[in-house]
Amino acid sequence: KDVEEGNRVAHAYADWLQRRALAAVQPFVLEVFTLDHMTLPVCARPCLLPPFVQRAFDTFAQYYTSEVSERRKLALVPTQGDATIRARFPRSAAPVTLSVSTPQMLVLELFNSNPRIAFGTIVDHLGIDERDLRTALVFLSRLHIVMRVKTSATQSKLQKSDELYINPAFTTPKTRLVCFRVAQSDKKVISKETSDLIAKERLLKLNCAITRIMKARKTLSEVNLVTEVVEKVKSRFTPQPHDINRAIEDLIGKEIIVRDETIPKAFHYKP
Repeated sequence: KDVEEGNRVAHAYADWLQRRALAAVQPFVLEVFTLDHMTLPVCARPCLLPPFVQRAFDTFAQYYTSEVSERRKLALVPTQGDATIRARFPRSAAPVTLSVSTPQMLVLELFNSNPRIAFGTIVDHLGIDERDLRTALVFLSRLHIVMRVKTSATQSKLQKSDELYINPAFTTPKTRLVCFRVAQSDKKVISKETSDLIAKERLLKLNCAITRIMKARKTLSEVNLVTEVVEKVKSRFTPQPHDINRAIEDLIGKEIIVRDETIPKAFHYKP
């Protein structure tokens, strides 16, 4: 259903652009994520986008808030995006099409006006998490597109004082290069962080659901409580029994609900 809705919005947005003669706006492609992505963190401060990219996002935001939903606020999660850019290198006879992540696109765009940039300056300028920028640069470095000048010969890790520049000798027989691949070690870290965020978010939702149910019912058996909780949250996710039990124990610890002293597996709401 979400994918169908995403496709509908994408086609409607294209028609909206055409009706307003805004075809010159940079192509903006929608991707529909699964529920697990909904708890991904947004940047602590707005990510600094190039003017042409910012215009594309602002135009879509204008369409979305006026035609789809006035209540929802759109926010960029740059680590989940990607882009296709055409780059010219001194040694390449023809432009090379690069498939890059959004952080990689933002870094490469900076070199259009700055031949050499310190890594710390990139971090401060773009407003993207330092680890995400390091990952982006690792793959650009492996392809020998971006080189660095070390400020410390003994440090192998990228330092904020290290200067980065486009490799003037870069060349490739290929017309298209994929510049982002997530290493298995990074996947494990990202997967754990995402899982922790999802678990925390779901515990909060279960706590809220249980509190509302118990406030209305005052007293419930564990079986009936679990049944009502599943029914209440099933439109968002399917909770596991151990997740509900964890939420119940959490609320008991907060003294929002209490166990019945005489009836096994029964709970009371504690106003």
